[in-house]
Amino acid sequence: MTSLLTQAFDRAAELSEESQDALARQLLAELDADRRWDDAFASPRSEDLLTRLADRALATHRNGETEPLDDAAFDRVGRELATGSSADD
Repeated sequence: MTSLLTQAFDRAAELSEESQDALARQLLAELDADRRWDDAFASPRSEDLLTRLADRALATHRNGETEPLDDAAFDRVGRELATGSSADD
């Protein structure tokens, strides 16, 4: 274990049991998500799919079917993703 991770666990040990459990759940969920992403992108099938998706995105852009993403639009999309709603709802 690295010294930084040891330091993090030492500090976490000072938290209440409830907070420790919440932190542990978050950490385990993050580790599981990382493993799922690694597994998903490890297969040749996913590489083919990503290549096709990238080719389609580039073709869409070359055909002039995309719009520049400005800061306001980026912020709006972020809020929509965070709340699960859109401006069209």
